[in-house]
Formats: sequence, C-alpha cells, structure tokens
Amino acid sequence: MSFAGIENENEFYSHHYLAEVFRGDIRQLLEQWSSQDGDTDATTTSPVRQLGSCASRWFNRQYSAERNRDGAELLAQHRERHLPLLQALGYALHPSIIELEAGMPLPCWASLGEAGKPPTLLIIPAWCPGQEDEDVLDQQLSPLHYQGMGVPGPLKGIPFADILSDALFGSDHPPRFVLLIGFDQWLLLDRFKWPNNRALRFVWNDMLDRRENATLQATCALLHRNSLAPEGGETSLLDSLDENAHKHAFGVSEDLKYALREAIELLGNEAARQLLQKSDISYTGKSQLDETQLSLECLRMVYRLLFMFYIEARPELGYVPIQKSETYLKGYSLEHLRDLESADISQPDARDGRYFDESLRLLFRLVASGCGRDEQRSLVAGTVRDAFSLAPLDSRLFDESAMPLLSRVCFPNHVWQKVIRLMSLSGGRGQRKGRVSYHLLSINQLGAVYEALLSYRGFFASETLYEVRPALRTAATNADEDADGDDEYQGGQTGGDLLDNSWFVPESRLEEYREQERVYDLDDNGHQRLRRHEKGTFIYRLAGRDRQKSASYYTPQSLTRCQVKYALKELLAGKCADDILELTIVEPAMGSAAYLNEAVNQLAEKYLELKQAELNRRIPHQDYPLLLQKVRMYIADRNVFGVDLNPVAVELAEVSLWLNAIYGEPDDEAAPHALPRPARVPWFGYQLFDGNSLIGARREVYRATQLGKTARPVWHEEAPRRLNPLSLYRDFMVSDAAHDLRQADEIYHFLLPDPGMAAYRDRVARSLYRDPFEQIKRWRTALCQPLDSHEIRRLQDLSTQIDALWSEHVHALIRDRKGTEDTLHLWPSSEPDPAATTRSLKDATRRKGLMNADDDLATPFRRLKLVMDYWCALWFWPIEDSHHLPSREQWWLEIGAILEGNIVDLSPQLSLNLAEPSEPVDWLPQGQSDMFGAVQADLKVSAAAATLHDRYGQLRISKLRQQFPRIAKVEQISARR
Repeated sequence: MSFAGIENENEFYSHHYLAEVFRGDIRQLLEQWSSQDGDTDATTTSPVRQLGSCASRWFNRQYSAERNRDGAELLAQHRERHLPLLQALGYALHPSIIELEAGMPLPCWASLGEAGKPPTLLIIPAWCPGQEDEDVLDQQLSPLHYQGMGVPGPLKGIPFADILSDALFGSDHPPRFVLLIGFDQWLLLDRFKWPNNRALRFVWNDMLDRRENATLQATCALLHRNSLAPEGGETSLLDSLDENAHKHAFGVSEDLKYALREAIELLGNEAARQLLQKSDISYTGKSQLDETQLSLECLRMVYRLLFMFYIEARPELGYVPIQKSETYLKGYSLEHLRDLESADISQPDARDGRYFDESLRLLFRLVASGCGRDEQRSLVAGTVRDAFSLAPLDSRLFDESAMPLLSRVCFPNHVWQKVIRLMSLSGGRGQRKGRVSYHLLSINQLGAVYEALLSYRGFFASETLYEVRPALRTAATNADEDADGDDEYQGGQTGGDLLDNSWFVPESRLEEYREQERVYDLDDNGHQRLRRHEKGTFIYRLAGRDRQKSASYYTPQSLTRCQVKYALKELLAGKCADDILELTIVEPAMGSAAYLNEAVNQLAEKYLELKQAELNRRIPHQDYPLLLQKVRMYIADRNVFGVDLNPVAVELAEVSLWLNAIYGEPDDEAAPHALPRPARVPWFGYQLFDGNSLIGARREVYRATQLGKTARPVWHEEAPRRLNPLSLYRDFMVSDAAHDLRQADEIYHFLLPDPGMAAYRDRVARSLYRDPFEQIKRWRTALCQPLDSHEIRRLQDLSTQIDALWSEHVHALIRDRKGTEDTLHLWPSSEPDPAATTRSLKDATRRKGLMNADDDLATPFRRLKLVMDYWCALWFWPIEDSHHLPSREQWWLEIGAILEGNIVDLSPQLSLNLAEPSEPVDWLPQGQSDMFGAVQADLKVSAAAATLHDRYGQLRISKLRQQFPRIAKVEQISARR
C-alpha cells in the first residue's frame, strides 16, 4: 500500500514496513477513532473525519502575496490557512519566540513537552513570502519574519536546514521532533534520523485533493498530538512504530537467512553443472571438483551481493554515487537489476542469456578497481551528461583470484534473477512478499544473516539421498509423558525447516527410519512427497550436529550493546578522549564480529563526546556523521583484533567491519572535476586470524627455585608469573617497571612439562589402548621429575634465546604495522589525510615480513610459534602414537635446535627409552641414537647442526623436519587443533 501525498524520504521508515506492517500497527488507534464517528452521543468527530473536512477551506483560501504587503500580514494568512489542519490533529497554537543557543530568536507556533525538560515537539513556520517554489528546508528565516514582533531578526536569510542542524538539533537540549510548516507542505523531522536526512513529507494539495481514507488515516496516526507529544510522559506512538519497524527488520533478517542458503545452492548446482562439462574437472579422482572450495566461493558471491545491497542502500557512506548519478543507477548498479527481479524471461534467449551475469561482473570489477584513472578522466571531462567516477574498494572480497572456480562459470539470467529475487523480497509463510530495506538493517542484523550459515557446508549427493530428522513430539507428550515412559510422535514432518539440522540417508536405508522421522515437501497439487536429493545435487545444509560441534551461535544486538556499554563504563572511567585511541579490542571467538563492531561504534561515539567536552567545542551537526565514521575507521584499522576457529568466520568478520567502518572522503566542491580518493576500508593483515584462542602458550615464567628437587610445592602446582604483553606502539626495550621483563633466573612455562600432558582418562579408550596408556603413564612420570641444576641452566639459556627472538619479532611487527597503517587525522584536526596505501602493497609488506611467502624460512615468529606448538602438542598427542612421544631430553634438544639453529646435546643422568627392544628407533635425530644411557653434564653442539641451514646460512623449517621427524607430527597436531 502506498499513501498518495506522503513521501517517505530516505526511508524514515522502511518502504516495506509502511506498505505491509504499518497499517496493522495503527489498527487499534484507527478503531478507537472510528468508534467516535459511530457514537451518536460523541461531542467530537474523529481526527480522520475532521482532517478530510478541511479540503474545501484549504483550496478556497488564497494567499494575498503582493510584494508590497506587510510581511506580518502575509505570515498571519499562512497561519490561518494551516490552523484548521493543526486543530484537526489536536494542536492548539501558542505563537511565541524561542531563544536559540546560537543567540537568535526563532518564531514558533507551539512548543510541547513536559515542564523542565527539553521540548518533545516544536511546530515552526517555515515559509517566506516569495519563496513558494523553494523546498521547505531551503526556505529562509529572514528579517520579514520579525516585522512587528519587537525583536531583532537576522540581517540576512538563514536556511532552515542550517537552523535545524546548528541551533535546534545541534543544541545541548534539542527537541525530539520538529514539524516544519511550509507553503503547502509539512516536514516531520526526528533528531535521531536527521543525520541521515530522513524525513516524512506531507504534500497537502495531493492528500486533500484525493481525500483517500487510508492516506488521511496514516497522516493522523503519524502527526496527531497524541502520537508525537502525548501528555503525562507516555511513550509516543512514533517510538512504538520505530520499535516495531526494528522488530520487522529482525524478521526480514530471518527471512534473508533462508534466502542466502537457497541462493548458495542455486549457484552451486549451476556452477557444478558447467564445471563438470570441462575436461579438466570431474566428480572423482585427482581432478575432483572440490565441494569445500565451491561452497566457499558461492558463499563469497552472495556476500558480494549483500555488500552491494547494503552499500547502495547507504548513500551517506559516500561510496557509490547512487543518488548523484542516473548513469550509475540505471546502467551499473545492483538496484537496476533488482528492478528486473519479476520480469518475464520465459523465452529461451532471455532465460539463458548473460545480461545479469555480465552486468554483475562489470559492477564487481568497477568496485574492485574503480573506473580507472583514464576512465574517470573521460567520464568527468567528457560530454556524458550524467557522468560518474567510482573509486576502487581495495578489498579481498572482490578479488577475482579468490574465485578460481566461479570465475570460469557464466550464470544464466534465470539463475541470477532468482538469486536477486530471493535477496530482494521478504515475507512468505503466508505473508505477501515485500521489498527488503537494507537501509534499515543494522550491521549486527546483517551479521546475523551471514553468521547463521557459518556452520553450514556444501556437499554433493554421491547417490540419491532422502532427508530425515528426529521425530517431533506432540504437545500432549511435551506436557505429560505416557505412563510407560514411551513418547508419542507426530506424523511425517512436512516442510521441515531448511535451516535446522538435517540428516541424509540413501534409499537403501530409508526403511530404517520411522514415518515420523521422514521429511516431506508439498508438490504443486498439495500432495506430500519425500524430500529427495538426486545424485550429483549440490546440497548446502546444516548437517547432523555441525552447529553444536562448531558452536556457531549469533549474539543479538540487544545483548552485545548492553554488555559492551557496561564493560566500557568501567574501563573508561577517568580516561580522556586520546586514551580511547590506545585501547586494544580483542574478541577471542569473533564469528562475524558482532562484539567488535559494537565496541568500535561505542568507542567512536565516546571519543567524539569526550573530545568535544575537553575542547568545549561542538561539532557542526551536518559534519558529525562523517567524523564519526572516520573515528570508526581509525579504531577498526588499528585497534581491533580477533580470532575464530572457522576460517570462513574470519572473512565474515572482515566484511562486517568493512561495512561498519568504510570511510569515504567528502567531495571537493571547489574542484568538481577532481578524481575521487579511494574509499578507505580497514586492513586486518595482522589483526584477524583463524585459530584457537583457548589453546596456546603465554608469556609466563617460573622461578628457578620452583623447579629443583627440593622445591615445594613443585612448579606445576603454582601459577606462573605473567609478563607484560608489551604494547606494539611503545619501545618495549625501555620498561617503566622491572617486573615487565623476564628475570635472568626465570624460565618460560612452555619449556616445562606438566602432568596434564596426554592425560587421557576415557575408560573406553583405556580398554582399547591398554599398552599405549601404560606407556604414556611411564612417559609422564619421567617427564615431570624435578629438574637437575644443569637442566635448569639449559632452560635459562633457552629462555634468553626466546627473549632475543621475541625482541626481533616485536621490532619486525612494529616495522610492518607502521608500514601498513594509514595516517588519519581525527577531529579536531583539519589537516588533510595522505593518500591511503593500497591493499596490494600492504599484502606485499606482509608477504615479505613476518608472514613472508617463504613459509620454510625460520623467522623469529615461526620459530617461537613452533616451540609453543610443540608444548601444546604434548597435551594432545594421539594415543596410537604414544611410542613417538619424546623424552624430556629429546624435547629440549629439538626445541633448542629450533630456537638456536644448533643441535645441543643435553645428555640425561637418567633417561627412559620408550621404544620396545624390537622396534627400530628411526624417529630419533640422525647421529643421536647413542645418547641414551650416557652420563654427561656438559652441553655438546652436534656436527649435524650444519644440515639445518641452507647455503646462505638461513635456518630452514624443512631441514628441521628432516633432522627431527617428530616436528612434522607437531605441525599436524597443531593444524588439527
């Protein structure tokens, strides 16, 4: 439903909400008003009927607009013309002059609200005689408005848009709503929506000419005094509508989860069909189509679409010129394809054509690389009437090298049309579908959409499969189980939820499942049929217990906002604005970065709030959104860190943070033909990682006195001392306190054994692996014996080497971070920002630095990590490989080789050889099989050390693997865990 005469500018409410949901939300109010018209004893008619009766007076009353007429008389005629409308909506006018904080008086027809509090609603006349053709916001408050009022007015006209930004909504005590009364239009403004230029415009000529009942009802509901400024401090109807609109947006995000899953299946099946027709790809063998890679690429493809839907719905971010250029809107945008979502393409040429695919690929290339400097010059300087230029968005999401499979596929029109329709329309399950408003979706709600599919996986049906699920219990059974303890079940499940866990079985096993456990679909005739997946079908589903095993659950925005708010309330007490820029934000299980985004948003707002208070300066209202976005970009680019077990989650978090923090430089009005600067997005090369945040080693140490034979309690019964993690932005070699650094006699905890290593306690496993369990028990007993003095000295030497490597690592990280962090000057600085470094250069820095492409080079980072991984691997050592567990001396020998690049033999006073006499000890380092049983307290450098380096003298991890085959096992355990 649309309302003639009501313009929903920049989606004050989502278009879908107004069309599909709004009428239901005001139904109770309309019924209450309708009862007034039906009540013969009622002394007043409903606002709807009163408003409709104003039409004749509206069109009969004419302005006397001669230029020589008195300004006060003309403005009085303006008030008289609009007075019946205001009275019908419950307003009594009390004209007055309100003093603005800017020191300027402002004519006001009514100020409503509770005494002692900022006004809830101001009704402001916003028409200047002679400016009838100007927009309401462009009308100027001029000296004419002050004739005969006895107060001085401005010397020249001031646009009402500036008054709203600076003096009304920009004041210390702003009104919630402002109703601007123009010549023949009203503008309803909400200070919370004003920064995004959202407004409701009411065009009275159209509304009163047509007098459509639905429009008059909507107008009364939106503009009535009781809806905007109810007495007694009650919640306004518009606040309730806002809440319902956000609930509706949540419902839309739920619908989008289903849409994305289906879209991925559509793309995957079409891609598989085309790829399997190529000679170098097949279902099986060495050239087998990788279902995991295909799933990931299809997921990336729909994320590209989500990105474009969202970014085109947010023109205020300044990236796409969707409001500035008809050429972009009608020729390149995703929006123009969205207009074709329901077009008839039943003809073969249209159905199998490539228009959608070529349009989307062109759009993705434009986003990835921009128009190119030459193309931008030609567009700007050429003769195209509505030229545009698009700066490149330098991000991995649009990198074609990340799509090796889909880059070889051309999707036909009918596939793309269905995908875009799925992602464009919301509704279903008995509701009429409506347009999805991506503008109303928050980053968190969008994150909920794509994180919902985080634990899903794609696979090919190796044979015809049928879907089964645990049988549903009846309501009666839930309330009261049968006396014999048996549950009752419903019949076969019709239309089982496609986002729920599912199990897939071949036809040969279908008989093993009861009727109640089988899943059915309804065909076009309403008949049930088993949900069947033909052989070769690409299925993208949540199979079995994948969600539980991956712990992929999304935290709603209401919870993230609350938790971050109160965490920051404690953390920021007593801090200044600049302290915020030194904080680091870490999310150890980030998913799609719901907490990171919330923290970035709240910290950015707090920074500007504190900075304004410290400087006693206020940011101009119209500048605030852009400055806030710049602070978000700064914090996301420098201070945000995250880890997740799922590698896809890392990409999702990156996309989510991009959308939240993307920062586009404002257009240079003085140089309209200048080339645009690239939009900035954060780069997370050293900040977001795939890994396990619960397993690992820390910078903690034990004292040497805790390790000897006389130590009581022994070291593993006490907590180690934690060292300062050493900020990357300070020279960690200069410490303010001695306890920040390791003491000479202290030893890092990850060089020491622990009774918890390989401590399996499962009884079933013990019964299956009796000998390995006994072997591990003997190994652990020997491992945790108190240390001899020469062992302690050796570990102190290794700890010193760790400090040296740590120093190299931190300095290299400082160097690389400085080389990849772009300078941004935050408010109040007005200094221009230098051009951003491209992602390709940042990636090159990363490949040459810490994360260099030569992953065989034993950099300080890789050496430290491998030593820590070795320690962690001993906790998870496979039972069946118990005979490969190292003795304590072997472990220290091997990690010494990693840390020092030399093989130093610390021969034990007593060593336990775990190998059976009949087993060859082929996993020991070359030349070292005679070390067992020897009694020698000296440290000896082995001649085999030379084989650990390449011809240039650089330590190589592959050489370490050759010399110590157990290291490959450590890497295997690390990768799995």
